[in-house]
Amino acid sequence: MAQAPAAPAYAAQPRRGRSVPRGALVAAAGVAGLLAVGAGVAVGLQVFSGGGSATTGAPSTAQRQVVEPVTSQPTEAWAWRSQEDGSASVVADGDLVVVVDSLADQSRVVRLDPDGTEVWENTDGVWAGGVDEREGRVYVATEWEGPGLAALDADTGEEVWSDDDRTFVATLDDGRVLASTWADDSDTGEIAVLDSSGGELWAMPYDSVGTSGDRVVALTDAELSVRETASGEVAWEADTGLDLYDSYASVAVTEDLVVVSAGDTAVGYDPASGEELWREDMGFGYDVTVSAGGPGLVYTYDSGDSESYEDGEVVFLGVEGILERRPLDHDECCFSGFGFRQDGQDYFAATDEGIVYDEELTPVARFDGEIVPTSTGFYEASNGELSYHLLDGTEEWARQVGEPDSYLSVIPLDGRVLVADGPSITAYE
Repeated sequence: MAQAPAAPAYAAQPRRGRSVPRGALVAAAGVAGLLAVGAGVAVGLQVFSGGGSATTGAPSTAQRQVVEPVTSQPTEAWAWRSQEDGSASVVADGDLVVVVDSLADQSRVVRLDPDGTEVWENTDGVWAGGVDEREGRVYVATEWEGPGLAALDADTGEEVWSDDDRTFVATLDDGRVLASTWADDSDTGEIAVLDSSGGELWAMPYDSVGTSGDRVVALTDAELSVRETASGEVAWEADTGLDLYDSYASVAVTEDLVVVSAGDTAVGYDPASGEELWREDMGFGYDVTVSAGGPGLVYTYDSGDSESYEDGEVVFLGVEGILERRPLDHDECCFSGFGFRQDGQDYFAATDEGIVYDEELTPVARFDGEIVPTSTGFYEASNGELSYHLLDGTEEWARQVGEPDSYLSVIPLDGRVLVADGPSITAYE
C-alpha cells in the first residue's frame, strides 16, 4: 500500500478559535514533495491532521520500510510526458504505478504498465490518494474542494464504489480505508474506517488522527482515544488534562510512543497501555505542533526570530521525555524530517538541515538536496542531478536527469527509480 503526497482535495478545515503556531509546518507538508511515494514502500507509522491550519490532512511518514536501490550507473528505461504539458505526480505500490496528469481544464488519473505504456485513464478523479496492489484498488479524490472519494479497479480504471461525503485519508490492511468528513460549520470532524466495498465499519469524532499497526489513535476536544482498526473497539482512552479546544492541538503516533500537544505542553503515552510516560513544557511560549520521526522519536521546533530565524531550536522527544534540544542548523523558517530503518538500525533524516542522524541523534551523513532512503543507502536529487549514496555518504553513482534549476521528485521502486520533473516522468534501472 502506498499513499500520495498532499493534494488540494485533502486540505484540512481550520479549527474554530485555533491560532496558527509560529513556524508550525508539520512533516506532512515538509516531506510530501520529497518522498512522493514508491512501490514497496510500506507506511508503518502515520499521523494525519484534520483540523490544523498549517497542515494538509495528508499522511506524514514517520518510518518507512524501504526498497532495493539501483546500485550501479543507471540507464533510461522509459519516459512518459503529460498531455498539454501539465504537471505529473506519481503514487505506486509494487508494479502498480499511477500518475496524476494535472491539466489546465481537467485532470486525469493514469495507470502505467512496467514499460511506461498507459493502461487506462480515468477523468473522474482529480487526485490519486493511495493505491493498494494486493487489493487491486486505486483511491481517488473526485473533487478539488470538498468531499468526494472513489475506489477504482486497478486493472480497468472503472469505479468500484464511491462516497460523496468523505475524503480519502489512508489505506489500511485487508482492503480497509480510512476516510474523513469535516463540515464547514463544525468544530470537530468525523473519521471512519470503510470496508473493501466502501461500507462504514465504524466512525467517531476527531480533530487529529494517526495509525500505528492495527490501531487508530484519535484526538478530540475531550480526550485521546485509541481504537482497534477492524472493530472500532476502544483499546484505551486518556483524559490529557490539556486545553484541546482553545489551544492548537496535535498528535504524533509512533510504534513506541504517542505524543499529544496543546499550547506549549506535550504529553507522552505508552501506545500499548495508555500509561502517561511524561509531561513536558516546551518553553516556546506559543502553541507547538508535534511530528513523528521514527519508532520512538517525535520532534517539535521553534523557528526563532520571525524575520531572521535566528535562535531557532528543535526539541527531540522520546519514551523518556525530552531527549535533546539543539539549535536549528540552517537559516530557513522550518524543520522537517522522516525516519527510516536499515539493517535493523533506525535513522532520522532532517530534510532542511541535510543531515542523517543515527538512533543516538549523532550525524552520520550530510547531503545537499532532497533524499529518499533505500534498503542500503539513499537517493539524492539536487541541481538536476540524481545520485545514489551509501549511508556514510559515499557516492556510488550520479547522473544528470534534469536542468540545474529543476525540482525533481524521486519515487523509488525495487531495482528501478522514477524521477518526476514537471510534466515528465522517467524510469531508470
